[in-house]
Amino acid sequence: MVGQWWLASNDARRIALKPVVDRHLKRVTFEVVVGDALKGFDPAQGTTSRSSATCLLCSQVADAGYIRREGQQRRLGQRQMAVIFERPGAGKGYRVALDEDALSFDRAHSRLQEALASDPDALPTETIPLMSGTFNIPIYGLTRWSDLFNARQAMALLAFSRKVCDAHEAMLAQQMNSDRATALTTYLGLAIDRLADRESGICRWDNTGESVMNTFARQALPMVWDYVEVNPFSGATGDWSGAIEWINRVIQHTAKASSKPAIARQGTATRLLCADNYFDAVITDPPYYNAVPYADLSDFFYVWLKRSIGPLYPDLFRTPLAPKSAEIVEMAGWDPVRYADKDKVFYEREMTHAFAEAHRVLRPEGIFVIVFAHKSTTAWETLINSLLQAGLVVTASWPLHTEMGTRLRAHGSAALASSIFIVCRVRSAETEGYFDDVREELTATIRERLDFFWKQGIRGADFFISAIGPAVSVFGRYRKVYRLDGSEVGVDALLDLVQAMVSEYALDRILNGGSARVGGVDAPTRYYLLHRWAYGSGKVPFDDAMRLAMALGADVSVLMERRGILKQSGETVSLLGPKDRAGLKGLGLPDRSGLAAPAIDVLHQAAILWESGDRPALAEFLAEGARGREETVRVVAQTLVDILPDDDAEGRLLDNFLKGRDVLPEIRQDRLF
Repeated sequence: MVGQWWLASNDARRIALKPVVDRHLKRVTFEVVVGDALKGFDPAQGTTSRSSATCLLCSQVADAGYIRREGQQRRLGQRQMAVIFERPGAGKGYRVALDEDALSFDRAHSRLQEALASDPDALPTETIPLMSGTFNIPIYGLTRWSDLFNARQAMALLAFSRKVCDAHEAMLAQQMNSDRATALTTYLGLAIDRLADRESGICRWDNTGESVMNTFARQALPMVWDYVEVNPFSGATGDWSGAIEWINRVIQHTAKASSKPAIARQGTATRLLCADNYFDAVITDPPYYNAVPYADLSDFFYVWLKRSIGPLYPDLFRTPLAPKSAEIVEMAGWDPVRYADKDKVFYEREMTHAFAEAHRVLRPEGIFVIVFAHKSTTAWETLINSLLQAGLVVTASWPLHTEMGTRLRAHGSAALASSIFIVCRVRSAETEGYFDDVREELTATIRERLDFFWKQGIRGADFFISAIGPAVSVFGRYRKVYRLDGSEVGVDALLDLVQAMVSEYALDRILNGGSARVGGVDAPTRYYLLHRWAYGSGKVPFDDAMRLAMALGADVSVLMERRGILKQSGETVSLLGPKDRAGLKGLGLPDRSGLAAPAIDVLHQAAILWESGDRPALAEFLAEGARGREETVRVVAQTLVDILPDDDAEGRLLDNFLKGRDVLPEIRQDRLF
């Protein structure tokens, strides 16, 4: 089961591992191919697709259910296919795995069995929970943390763990100061965790950069069928010396921060071990609502730390796995059995307690800084409610680019590239306000900050989120805000207003030209443009899609059911491009009552016909679907080309369509575009 066969695929070279099938002997061998040997072979086509697998010998397809059952019965094996080696001055080399490589792997298995015979608990056999969409590996039979490592990897980590314990004893035997020995041993234990992150059976090979990716390329544990194993003494990325080097760099960096020592304590944010009015500043990066199962992910590292430095910290490693009961997250959606009580109410209540504790230990003139990067407005609503209830008010906010665009989490998702740094102070609001008056303050404040953020290059989903802080800073000046009918305005109404303001501003900007253009574009098309600009093609919470649609005068149910612009999957929606909509009947044509189709429908159908090469059909369609709105359709097409990444398929299609419009027959070109 192999996802793809590339070993190196970059501007410098193309090298692949090619399977050689002998159906008579029922045997598969491999060869490394490059240059002309690649002709007729597509290394991008592996044997797996959506958890099913095609047999190289008989071409039969094993479905996902069968593979999962085999895994649960522990009948999935593994085989070394290739070896990567360093060539001094020439970069990496590749060869097929030989018989002696297989013997080496088998010897590691025997050695591991010998080690476990004398110490059955040496490996981390603690259970991995099944969490749909995050921890998928248990459905394939990998139910223990030790299952993530092959015999050679497990033996290496076990040996390092034992040697770290031996090193601590040796330091004490040489009369080293006990605290210093503990500190040095702790750093060595952390190095084992870094090694484990690059030494598991779900580490992928990055054929572009020709390096190993770590286990947590994203905050999840997905099943990986073909993986790369690092020799911990190879001198390559992810080995032991690299782990030590990273720790050295962190020590050197943090040593420059202050001449005063820092004190690290384990505790809970809801019960801080400090006196009232103690700190000038409190800075926290709290859990992002329901984005990441932090404590469950930390078990990967916890189980190895427990075996390397656990005896040095008996109070910290007294539980089989990382403690989770006090973790402030909304987890009911991840695991409704284990986390049935950790819902939105729990998250908001406990976050309020944590913020109230921060308020208690903060001096009256002090500042409270929160780092938050969740894209869901529901998460932001909960956070803001907790802040206000804890007696804190936002006084400033700054979106800072903190996330790597190359991380897997960023691909195919609407993940933020920035984190919002929110600066709060103790709330002293005594006055009450009316929404109409507050709206004027909000408009002026948000417009000024949006101008600033736009000039700073903040775009997409980050731009929407960046406006929340300035809005809350205005809202928080009042103890309560009322409508004219006497009803109180909540944070949800504030966020709806922010969404509408940012949507109008962003549309004006991306359409390059004022209210006239914005007003000339229909609501479904406005929605498509802004969704594509803000979230790309990634999945978005349904509630956020609904808020955005309402802000633009569109109906999310119509976008899904009648227009086929959106597709719902559970609690999320995704935007459908021209190829996804190709089968929709009457796409881009007026309806039975003669009402014109949205401009985006016209553009998508035109793009589909353009790609098919049927120029007469395209000209005929445009004459019926686009007549009178030629400029609007052109502006929408050009806007999408401008806002989409260079490698986006829809952007390339529309760019070619615009460039090729002069070849259309049988209709005046000046009436088209």
